[in-house]
Amino acid sequence: MPFMLKHLTITGSTLRAQYVEFMSDIGSKLKQKIWTFIEAREILPFIHATFPLGEAAEAHEFRARSEHIDKIVLLT
Repeated sequence: MPFMLKHLTITGSTLRAQYVEFMSDIGSKLKQKIWTFIEAREILPFIHATFPLGEAAEAHEFRARSEHIDKIVLLT
């Protein structure tokens, strides 16, 4: 939330418009420099809430209320 107080913006992009060679290079660098941290669970996603798959409707209602900060995950 501190970034919201400072009126900062988080942006992202997709790689769809990039050349295959460019995307391959990014994938190689990701695997080389970041993947070990992911495998060691040193980098984790922020998960705000989890719902069983059978409660998908409730998860959608929760999301619609905008009460979450980050990810909402459906579990199987």
